[in-house]
Amino acid sequence: MNLYYSFIVMNYNKTNRILFNIIIGAVLCNCCIYAQNCDTGYTYFDDLPANVTNINNDSNCFFDDDIAVLNDLISINNLNNYSSHFELGIQTWVTSRLVSWVATYVPSGTNGLTQKVSQLPDIIGQLSELENLYIEKHDLTELPNNFTQLSNLITLGISNNYLTSLPEEFGNLLNLETLDLGYNQLESIPGSIGNLENIIYLFLFNNQLSSVPETICDLDLDWDGISPQNYPYFAIGGNQLCECCPADGFIPECVENSANFNISM
Repeated sequence: MNLYYSFIVMNYNKTNRILFNIIIGAVLCNCCIYAQNCDTGYTYFDDLPANVTNINNDSNCFFDDDIAVLNDLISINNLNNYSSHFELGIQTWVTSRLVSWVATYVPSGTNGLTQKVSQLPDIIGQLSELENLYIEKHDLTELPNNFTQLSNLITLGISNNYLTSLPEEFGNLLNLETLDLGYNQLESIPGSIGNLENIIYLFLFNNQLSSVPETICDLDLDWDGISPQNYPYFAIGGNQLCECCPADGFIPECVENSANFNISM
């Protein structure tokens, strides 16, 4: 009787395990099918590296146009250290879109790119939900005109490059609050800069500016202020601006009278 009872119990437990595995397998299968059922224009990715933060995107579907920009950056700059677009810097994706990207050159690879880039993709404007972009310490000499379509940008850190000019429609980046263009080779600033109505921090120090458009005075900046973090809200020192030689270049009154006129960070 004991042997028979043990046999029944053993078979009962075995049957339960089989049923349990079947149910779990079915659930996982359904999850996989669901996860890969992305809308047109989106692609499913399962394995994400640690540098990617994925928010409000349980389906793991990512916007193809954003992915195309990252892939183009790898291609046009021959970034052979990277086998996947997700490996490029620190990325935050929200609801399938790239909203924050730290792509500063960092040789160690911590919090940035291990290789320098010399150009940005012509299609970079497709990152239409991008709010924060840090792409400092590279070899960039110009920005594609398409760059001005990044209308949701709030923070742009692009210092320590070799930019000589900005696109004429740069003022279309209406949501910019922080703009760091320090340590470039800028020879001019487009008049449209006066359209940056939300700007709080503007850093233009250590460039090759000999004049500044008068429209810069349209900005609602704290020209003299220092932030709680001990940063000026405006800095333009280390250029070719000469207060004593007005014939050599134009300096608007708001700049000339700023207490931070000569600050070079």
